[in-house]
Amino acid sequence: MIVAYELQCSQYFITISMDHLRVLFILIQDEFKEVIRLPNDANKEKRFKETIQRHSKLLELLWDLNGTFGYLFAINYIFLSSTICFCVISACTDGSLEDLKTLCISFLVIVNVFYCCRGGEYLANTASEVSTAIYDAPWYELPKKYRKDLMFIMSR
Repeated sequence: MIVAYELQCSQYFITISMDHLRVLFILIQDEFKEVIRLPNDANKEKRFKETIQRHSKLLELLWDLNGTFGYLFAINYIFLSSTICFCVISACTDGSLEDLKTLCISFLVIVNVFYCCRGGEYLANTASEVSTAIYDAPWYELPKKYRKDLMFIMSR
């Protein structure tokens, strides 16, 4: 039972981390739109570089989050799927109440894994929408040095 609580708390932490990172990607979209609309001066170049660096750091965090928790979700899902299969087989042969409890708990944990994966999908979609936000802004009116950087960001 302690392992189940620990698993639920870790998945809750992962979900909060993904939601926080998703909000940061939404903010970087607005920041790119704002920087593109600024008049050309030294402040624009400074903010442009800062925004690009912030975007790169967010992408690194996204890859780190994927590398850290992607395998854990896969292992968790495989383990729970096999547990459900064995519980169903055991329930068909023995029909004990303990197997039914384990089966219900396994289904609840799989629903929790689904919600974590859903948060990850929202995060991936929001990260890819940064290029759409840049494309929707008037980036083509910028000087060539800015357009090259923005084209690279949009192609990511």
